[in-house]
Amino acid sequence: MDLDKLIELYPRVYHMAERGAWDSIRTRGLMSTTAVLDHLAIEGDDRARYESEHRDRKMDVIAGDPANIVLRDQKPMPEERLINALKDGTTPRQWYELINRKVFFWAEETRLHRLLGARDYRKLEHDVLTLDSAMFIPAYAEAIWLCHMNSGCWR
Repeated sequence: MDLDKLIELYPRVYHMAERGAWDSIRTRGLMSTTAVLDHLAIEGDDRARYESEHRDRKMDVIAGDPANIVLRDQKPMPEERLINALKDGTTPRQWYELINRKVFFWAEETRLHRLLGARDYRKLEHDVLTLDSAMFIPAYAEAIWLCHMNSGCWR
C-alpha cells in the first residue's frame, strides 16, 4: 500500500458511532466489538451472541451499567445471506468473528452520508469522527486493511 497516495486520495476518514459514544471513545479509545468484550470481560455464551452471531439490532453489552458500551447492528449481514456469499468455506460465524475484530472507517464522505441517510439510521442521531488521514494512517499502517467493497453489507 502506498501510504502517500492513500492519504492524497483520502485526506480524511470517517467513523460513525452511536450517539453519545464520544466520551467513551475519548476515554477508552475506539474499540472493535472483540476489544469491547475483552475490556468488559464478557465470556462464554454472552460473548458469542455479540461476537459470533448476527446482530440484527444494536445491543447494550452491560445495559444499565455506567461501563456499558453499545454495539452497532449488522442488519445487512444475516446468516442466510452470508451462506450464499461466502464461497471459500468460510462460515458465517467465522465471518462475524473476523468483522468484529475490526473498526471501520469510510474513506469517502459521500459513503458516510449514504449510511447516515439509510432507512434504518436517518432518524437517529450519531457521533461522527473525522480523522486527519496524514496523522491517522501512518500511525496505524500495519493494522489497516483496505477493502474494495462494503464488507459489512452483503446485498
